[in-house]
This record gives sequence, C-alpha cells and structure tokens, in this order.
Amino acid sequence: MIGLMIILGVILQSWLLVGIPKKTNLLKTLIIFSISLLVLGLFKQKLFEDKSVSLLIFFYICIFSEAFRNEALPVINEKVLVSYLTLLGYVLVKVSVLMILLWADISLIMPIAVVMGLLFWRVFSSRPFGVAEKFLAYTFFLVLLVLVQTASFLTQEALIEQDRMRGVSNWELILWGMSILYSSFYIYQLLSLIPIPSKTQSFYQKWKDVKSQVKLFVKKYSDKQAQKIELLFLVLLQGLIYWANERWQLYSFLGITSLSIVVIPQLSAHLGKH
Repeated sequence: MIGLMIILGVILQSWLLVGIPKKTNLLKTLIIFSISLLVLGLFKQKLFEDKSVSLLIFFYICIFSEAFRNEALPVINEKVLVSYLTLLGYVLVKVSVLMILLWADISLIMPIAVVMGLLFWRVFSSRPFGVAEKFLAYTFFLVLLVLVQTASFLTQEALIEQDRMRGVSNWELILWGMSILYSSFYIYQLLSLIPIPSKTQSFYQKWKDVKSQVKLFVKKYSDKQAQKIELLFLVLLQGLIYWANERWQLYSFLGITSLSIVVIPQLSAHLGKH
C-alpha cells in the first residue's frame, strides 16, 4: 500500500507539471509508465515490493525527465522564490532543534542559512535581477527544493524513531510521491549543467547543451516583480501556517513540507496572473 500511494503521487505530479488539460501529454505519461513497467519486468521484479517500487519510480522519472525536459520546468518569480525560502527557513529551524536534541553540530547548516539570508535580502531589494542573477536564483531554487526534500525525509525518520512525531498517512505518502517527482526532475535538470560529455558526445556538443540549459534557466525566471508588501504577507502567512502545524500537529513534518513543495508553484502561478 505504501508503494502504491507513492507511485500514485509521482504520476499525479507528472500530470500537474505537464498540464492535465493537454491530453497528448497525459497519454505520453501513461506510455512512459507502461514502458517503465516493461523495463521493470525485464529485471524480473515483483510489483509493489520495496525494491520494485524504487526501480519503477526511478525508470519513470528518468524517462519523464528526458521526454519533458523543457516543458515541465516551471516558470518562477519572486513570490515562488520567497515562499520556498520561507519553507527552507522552517526546515532549517526544525533540523536545528533536532540536531540540538541529538547533540549534533549545527554549524553544518550555517552556510545554507547565510545564503538564504542573502537571497532574501536580494529579493526584497528594489533592483530587478540581471541575467547572471536570474541563472543563480533559478539554480538555487532547484538546489533548495532538493535540500528541503532530503532534510524533510531524514528529519521525519529521526522524529519517528524518537517517538516525537506520528507516522505518515496515505495522503501524505501521495504528497511525498509528488514531491519526489519534483525533486528528482530538478536533480536531472541540475545534472545537465555538468559539462561532462557522454561517450557519444564531444566536449563541444556538451558545452553547447550546457549553454542552452543556462539560457533556459534564465528564461524560466520571470521579470515581473511583486510588491514588497505582497512578499512580506507571504512570509508571515506561511510562518503562521507552519507555527499552527507545530502547535497542533495537524500534519506530519514530511506531510507539511511535501504539501508546500507541491502547492507553492500552483498558487504562485495563479497569483502571478493578477
């Protein structure tokens, strides 16, 4: 059941990324899933066992990431960036508290906190981003999501082991599957920046691909600036939601972070139209 919920979340998020109204894209994702099942069969794995679920998700994400390499990469703006920075701040606080409880060295997260603070300051400044800053901001956005996803999972496991938090429900597993698709797709995009050619590629061809990826990142960062009061409102609203969740334990830590990863781009895309 756990594997089924996670797979369902992965497929659902892939539909959201490529656009549910686009029937041809939905058909493509179903074909990709069928191919993934076929490849899994070649490895002689039984469906829905732990190893099989991991392999199936891996095959699906690899094929999906290549098939929708440019189309599924979202356009972000200041609202998205600020919202994810707020999410990262919440995760860092949670991780710091856990590390203190475990007598671990919290200095490891200080560089991340410093970069996060600098980016917060830059977003709230009135000067629009230049080309290089757009690329760096989008790259940090992708890295940020991967960090949040990884830290959320590890922290959730540690909290459960210490009996400080309940387990994860089925719908939270679906959300986790959705955020796994997000994070894995973004890792694939980040790996495309590494200028190491494949066996069938020359270094020049690979360098052209890298430059094309850099231009894509710049293009995917919207020039539209938000009002500073709007950004401040987003930070305060998110902070209040996270505080309420900590106060009344409405959702598990993994559940609330996965929900944030999935919902923030959808809400920001809607708000950006107004």
